[in-house]
Amino acid sequence: MGKLFVILASFFFVSVLNAQVSTQLATITVGSPNNSAGLGISFDGQVLSDGFLYFEGSPNGLKKSIWKTDGTKIGTKLVVEEASTFGNDWERIIFTKDGILVFDKKVWKLLRSNQNSLVVLSNMPSAIIDYFMPITNGEYFATFRVGNDLVLYSITQNFSNVQQIGSFNPSGNSILTTSGTHGAVTYNNNVFGTNTPMIYLKSQNKITTLIDFVKTIDPSVVEAKEGLMHDEFLILNYATSTNSFVRKIINLATMEIKDFQNFRNLLEFKNYGDYFIMITKEDVIKIKKDDLSNQNLFSDVFAFTPTALIKNKLYLIEYINNKESIVEINLDDNKINALPNSETGTNFYDSKFISYKDEFYFLKENSHQLLMKYDFNTQTAKTIDSLSLNTGATVIHNLFSVKGNLVFSKRLGFLQHEPFVLGAGTTSTKDLNVEFLAVFPVPAQNEINLDIPLEDYAGNYTCRIINMSSNASQSCLVSNNRLEISHLSTGSYIGEVIVGSQNYFFKFVKI
Repeated sequence: MGKLFVILASFFFVSVLNAQVSTQLATITVGSPNNSAGLGISFDGQVLSDGFLYFEGSPNGLKKSIWKTDGTKIGTKLVVEEASTFGNDWERIIFTKDGILVFDKKVWKLLRSNQNSLVVLSNMPSAIIDYFMPITNGEYFATFRVGNDLVLYSITQNFSNVQQIGSFNPSGNSILTTSGTHGAVTYNNNVFGTNTPMIYLKSQNKITTLIDFVKTIDPSVVEAKEGLMHDEFLILNYATSTNSFVRKIINLATMEIKDFQNFRNLLEFKNYGDYFIMITKEDVIKIKKDDLSNQNLFSDVFAFTPTALIKNKLYLIEYINNKESIVEINLDDNKINALPNSETGTNFYDSKFISYKDEFYFLKENSHQLLMKYDFNTQTAKTIDSLSLNTGATVIHNLFSVKGNLVFSKRLGFLQHEPFVLGAGTTSTKDLNVEFLAVFPVPAQNEINLDIPLEDYAGNYTCRIINMSSNASQSCLVSNNRLEISHLSTGSYIGEVIVGSQNYFFKFVKI
């Protein structure tokens, strides 16, 4: 039986033509990788004041650790890790601009920039943080889960002062909390749940129901549905005695009030000069700070879009005709530019955008997750690197600019997830020698046959298979080009055999 595809003709041919050199910064995984080894499912981190990117890793998928990198191999180092080999010491890790918060054995600790150990924050409550919200003056609001209640705290820069404010828990468990320089507001965004929105006003230093606050500006209110806060601005959606919904925006510093656009499902706010931009799962709304005038700029936002504000341009993903592509919005003249040839992949939730050396990079998904670079002159997107094979298992890549280097992650094979940097090495997709194998019979019950020349390698190969339903993996043994599968549960599987620099992939169905 011949090989089904040679060097992934539809993908790797394009990749080889356009690939740039990328280098692995570190091997976090120790021993045989599993689902959560290395960077685990998600590559997440924060660039701190020393310019290093701090990120989470795990040597064995159980024991958590924090690493840092300046984008070079020599500058990528383990900083601190859990004491227990089997993990479970750290219940929560939160990346902040002032350091990395770690909830370690019911105590909050902080890893600061340029430090190599966790410092106990004795002023933090011994409870899990539900929402952690940085605000533009450098301070934070946080809600801590205490029993069935959420308790609101204010936190100053560097965590020098942590002050309890009070209970801040609407009914239900689908809570959205937003905050600004003048307070915080929270509500249950589950449309089938009971909703009792609350608001904290810093000027009054008290928490009250949102409906009681709205009564001070509109006595006809009968239901306060939701509220959103950003800097000194509060956006409201409430119903009146005439059963009509009213939307208002309030400047809490001046108490000026204006009518507002219809809005649903906030994604984020961004500041731009005299304006701030509200991005929802449907719309982009531009608000002028001094007079509260507002307009809807765009109404086809992909619900899981990333966003990037680069100079005067806002980038996001649009969803039109069952296709996701990148849109550029000029915030000076409000012009919309749908970028040709910028598809990110149908229902791809984990794309990222970054401007690196004045060039625009993004992530795309087809049979692989790909690092792409958009050429605005030719209006085309070029494949820079292949980050992972799309196997059905969750993997979330990321893009960081670190001391002049573009840092991202790649999943090696099916499971091992490690940090990489663009350039500065000899490893690239040009070096990948990958082939897909034909499998027969399909489906199969007891064994499958693979056309793979393992007899020349005297057993010096590795074989792994992954269950596409559970993402569980296990090693395998190929004998005389046959793979025993009678012990496997019914389902679909993907397999990988690595022989030196050669990677063989195959799919099969067990009945």
